[in-house]
Amino acid sequence: MLRNYFLTTLRNFRKHKAFSFINITGLAIGIACCLLISEYVMFERSFDQYHVDKDRIYEVGMNFTNANVTEGTSQTGAPLGPALKDKFPEVETFARAMEVRSVLVKYKNNVFYEDKRFYADNELFQILTIPFLQGDPKTALIRPATIVITSSIAKKYFGNENPLGHNITINKKDYEITGVTEDQPLNSHFQFNMIMSLKTLEMQSNYPFEIWFVCNFHTYIKLAPLTNAVAFAKKIDPVINKLYKDELEVGETLSYVLQAIPDIHLYSVMEDELEPGGNPETITVFVLVSIFILLIACINFMNLTTAKSSIREKEVGIRKTAGANRRQLTLQFLGETFFMSILSFLLSIIIVIAALPMFNSLAGTAFLLEDFIRPTVILLLVLLIVLVTLIAGGYPAFVLSSLLPVKVLKGKTHSSGKGSMLRKILVVSQFAISILLVTSSIVIYNQIDFMKNRYMGFNKEQKIVIPVRTRIGDKYEMVKSEFLKDPSFTGASFSSTVPGRELTGIWTTNIEGRTDKPGVNMSYYYIDPDFLELYGIKVIAGRSFKKDMVSDLQHTYIINETAMKSLGWSTPEEAIGKRIISTDSAQTIIGVVKDFNYTGLQNELEPMVLEWRPRSFGYLTLELSTDKIKQALSFAENKWKELFPGMPYEYHFLDEDFARLYKSEENFGMLIGTFTLLGFLIASLGLFSLASFLTERRTKEIGVRKVLGSSVSGITILVSKEFIKWVMVANIIAWPVAYFVMNNWLQDFAYRISLTLWPFLFSGIIAFFIAVVTVSFQSIKAAVANPVESLKYE
Repeated sequence: MLRNYFLTTLRNFRKHKAFSFINITGLAIGIACCLLISEYVMFERSFDQYHVDKDRIYEVGMNFTNANVTEGTSQTGAPLGPALKDKFPEVETFARAMEVRSVLVKYKNNVFYEDKRFYADNELFQILTIPFLQGDPKTALIRPATIVITSSIAKKYFGNENPLGHNITINKKDYEITGVTEDQPLNSHFQFNMIMSLKTLEMQSNYPFEIWFVCNFHTYIKLAPLTNAVAFAKKIDPVINKLYKDELEVGETLSYVLQAIPDIHLYSVMEDELEPGGNPETITVFVLVSIFILLIACINFMNLTTAKSSIREKEVGIRKTAGANRRQLTLQFLGETFFMSILSFLLSIIIVIAALPMFNSLAGTAFLLEDFIRPTVILLLVLLIVLVTLIAGGYPAFVLSSLLPVKVLKGKTHSSGKGSMLRKILVVSQFAISILLVTSSIVIYNQIDFMKNRYMGFNKEQKIVIPVRTRIGDKYEMVKSEFLKDPSFTGASFSSTVPGRELTGIWTTNIEGRTDKPGVNMSYYYIDPDFLELYGIKVIAGRSFKKDMVSDLQHTYIINETAMKSLGWSTPEEAIGKRIISTDSAQTIIGVVKDFNYTGLQNELEPMVLEWRPRSFGYLTLELSTDKIKQALSFAENKWKELFPGMPYEYHFLDEDFARLYKSEENFGMLIGTFTLLGFLIASLGLFSLASFLTERRTKEIGVRKVLGSSVSGITILVSKEFIKWVMVANIIAWPVAYFVMNNWLQDFAYRISLTLWPFLFSGIIAFFIAVVTVSFQSIKAAVANPVESLKYE
């Protein structure tokens, strides 16, 4: 019996090769997209889930309120951890970790700049799960001048040599290597290369370990078992605020918050997290896209399967007359559908293998094929195959198998009417989803294009940036003049940072002598007198710094428009000559510059103070005006080695570096666009196949109409108009949904496009065009056929 079912299935596949190919391929693409997106979503939701006692580990952040503006930060002061341990028995242990800037690291002849370096308490290894390959995590950082490194760093500096016990030089200080850990997994918010003992920093008497509001530390705590974290969080402020109240100014308030460590990546509401967080809304969009594409594929599969099954009514009647019962027919039809589902699944695996490198590149992941061989993924696939089999095979299995042989053989089943209504609903649903995806893709592309091409308030073209990871001091003018000896370079400037990179620091700033209003948190940017001209930043009131005015050096400020408004001045001219104070130092405002977006357009502009302070310079910007880029870069490298012997040479182009800020959005847009294209392809193939089938069923009708005088165009319109009507209904359904989804997505951007009508019209026109071309091809093919042959058709 099973052999007979199998042979019948193969016979049907051979008889309808194109139908079978489209059905299997469409479902395979849908399953492959679903697999890739599901793996990405599971990865994003897996962050920090591997930590032992993860349900008891929290990062302590704080909300600082000033002038009715609340800012949240994940960085806290050094005294917080010890105070929590001392005051609350619920705190089992604590650890502090402070990230420090990239510096030169040496071991023998191996010299590199290293970032991802931390000072930390040894208790960090008791809280976070960081597997050691060598050394003892209980004692690794209890002594000053000790360091723990990852296996990658060990390989980089020591090769096959055992690093344990060796000294490595960091910023001219030797550290003993006391531990080697595994590299941190990608799904960790705490990525590090080196962790140095915090005891080292404590030995330096100049570090303010007793001041609450020098906030450089990430403070982690592990709560005692069975502690209610929500109740504990409410107890912190009344106790701790007594310890720092003398450091608060009038109008300032502070409160602490607990963030469960598995929630940091996706749901942190704090600034200054160690790694860029994920976006829950992006996850939601990916989940919806995955569901939509799978729906398109399944609808396609069901539509074609049910359409084809309706021509097998006579087969059912003959089989029943020959003695087949309903159970046997049900198994036959379900078996055929199940077999097609299995073939689709196998093909989807091949598609996943082929698409995985590109997907990893765009999603920033490192998935391997083995990652898909997991119980959750396998269970998902089994459920999917069963669901598709039951739904797609349900109509022929349960409806056709119930037909009475006498009615079937007399052609009195009326099943085609029910099938027709089902097909209409499925086609409308399929195209509504496709139109939704196309509209969303167009809006996403437009937003990304807007961010990449919008004028940022400064000129970022033709600029080379060289990080200077040593104190340049008063030598900066000499260094600039040396680089400018090459005529390829037309300008040079030093600054503490450059647009697109993290700003130097944030300080509370107020007008000198003001007591009626609290200060404003402002970002400080340290520049030399050539910076504004080099970057084309416009001074709208006052002047820039002047090299021949010694009083400008660390005694004057320039502010941006946002800072001017934040301090209460309505025009730039009002600010000139006024004095503002921060960190107990009052300086005179000599200029106001037009706002410029020093970070991406995802973020709103913040108040900024520019100061001429050479000791904080960390970047050299060179303006390039030549086609001989290779020669200019070669000169810059040689000059660097001459001026800074023994220090590695690094550089980047500013415009390329700035584009990095939009890389995640750009990759997101490309992924959505790719999945949309695949979804539309599946829908188009399905429509082509369905149109072919329905046209085939009307072959005799078309022949009669031609004999009676109908033209080719008339027959084409007759056959096509129903499909076109379905696409119009799909547009009406899809447009409001697309507007709602995209309007919500755009709210994440401080600067965004406005939703206009054209993306919606364009997606509708595309759907209309594809439907017309697809259906017309089959209609014209049938209309030009010889009516004699059509009238013979059975």
